[in-house]
Amino acid sequence: MSGVSGSMSCPNCGQDVDTYSDWKPINTESMECLHCGLYVATMHDYYLLIDLNERRAEQEPPLEPLTELPKQEFRLSDGETQSEERHRWLKHIAAIYARIRADRTDDAMELARQVTSNEERDFAEKEMYEDDQKP
Repeated sequence: MSGVSGSMSCPNCGQDVDTYSDWKPINTESMECLHCGLYVATMHDYYLLIDLNERRAEQEPPLEPLTELPKQEFRLSDGETQSEERHRWLKHIAAIYARIRADRTDDAMELARQVTSNEERDFAEKEMYEDDQKP
């Protein structure tokens, strides 16, 4: 085991909390307060392509947008990363959005706008466009 356990005062309630730091394979920190519920943990995740390209565009000088995500194999733990979970959720929302939108009535379109965020609508529109382009 490469990490170190410790304790400190909770910044919220002042009670003692357990802490843990590790440096393999990357630096991580965590603490949890069983008195007030505050927890802090190092998170790792990957950007979705649209988010990564937005961040790349914000750099000085701006980086060229990517057309696809690079390989993303690194994991601190088993299971889905938050971006994979988010992508699965967006695909689910896109399917619902497409079904509502297929009705094409004003009421259906208004409902689709009300129950989805801009991000979800943009993702759904892109999914529908890509589906239309498939042979």
